[in-house]
Amino acid sequence: MVNILAISSISAEGGFYVGLCYFKVKSEYANEFIETEKNYFSKIHKARIDLGIK
Repeated sequence: MVNILAISSISAEGGFYVGLCYFKVKSEYANEFIETEKNYFSKIHKARIDLGIK
């Protein structure tokens, strides 16, 4: 098993919020899980840049 801590942050109406999620993933799925998370958050980051938010 591989333990993964995912951190996300949101800035809204003058506040800054941090979300922490802790996962246990079978070792054989760890690389796939990490790659999926990376792609997901990369798309969100790009969309924010395209909207001029970042």
